[in-house]
Amino acid sequence: MKYSESELKNMYEQLILARIWSDKWERGAYNGQVVNSAHLPHGQEAVGIGVQNALREVDYLAPSHRFQPALLQRYDLQAFTSEVFNKVGGFRRGICFDFHISDIDNKTLFCEGTLGSAYPIHTGFAWSLKSQGKEGVVVTVQGDGAVAEGNVYEAWQFAALHKLPVLFIIENNDWGEGSRTHEMHAVTDLAPRVEPLGMWAEIVDGNDVLAVREAVEQGIARAAGFEPGVIEFKTLRWKGHFAGDFSDQLVDPEEQKKAMEHNDPVKRFEGLLKEQGVIDDVFVESCRNRIDGELEEIFRIASEDRFATKEEVVNYDWIYATPATGGEL
Repeated sequence: MKYSESELKNMYEQLILARIWSDKWERGAYNGQVVNSAHLPHGQEAVGIGVQNALREVDYLAPSHRFQPALLQRYDLQAFTSEVFNKVGGFRRGICFDFHISDIDNKTLFCEGTLGSAYPIHTGFAWSLKSQGKEGVVVTVQGDGAVAEGNVYEAWQFAALHKLPVLFIIENNDWGEGSRTHEMHAVTDLAPRVEPLGMWAEIVDGNDVLAVREAVEQGIARAAGFEPGVIEFKTLRWKGHFAGDFSDQLVDPEEQKKAMEHNDPVKRFEGLLKEQGVIDDVFVESCRNRIDGELEEIFRIASEDRFATKEEVVNYDWIYATPATGGEL
């Protein structure tokens, strides 16, 4: 294999962490402990883990709202978990949730809540990097639903014209909130739409974590040479748009069962590593038990922490770098 045994085991543990963490987050949402929308990443973990492991130290990640598997590797686990519980022990004191977390120090750009609007903003960030002669590629992630928005094409056109260091990721999970991809797009292969603009495009199995990582590594290398492009990862969302959302009722139980049995990214990678003799059942059980125990304590602390007070939420020192610009509420 291309990667070392240590790297392969590490990616496997990251996948297990993402799956168990998501299960506990979902449990917290249905128990009323999560007061914001929990956009669950079940079934899509390979995309986040593959992308995260492909990044270089100089690169920037602009995640989507179902990219928690990658974010779990970029933040302290307790601080991130407390943040999604909207508690003061969180990375941003419980104000940002996971959806709007950003941290320029570790090169994590914000996830924009307005559908499709992130691509143009992150394209501008890539333009800034190039204009200032700085290193790094901006890897920006959106879903198939966002690709229906016109400003996405403006970002692609601008990136192609100015040959920017940006790699666009389409996490195509076959759902745009409550609509299937074929209900929004006459042609469901989305990445090739950029080819007439002068950019390269690739479609990859989004449930194969190694294929994801290799594709992004190659894509970053091209983007660093000012050849922007688009990689579309085909996967499937197992749950509703968010925990408790009505679109849970739209999920075909047979389709979900088939995906969970035959195309689960965690099981697929586990099976591959067992075939290669990298891991065995003892390792798998030990890994799962250890991670489950660690996360149980992390989630307990998060659930018992307090929410920010009104005064803390509207404290401009928490919001603005220059609080005086904020004015009065």
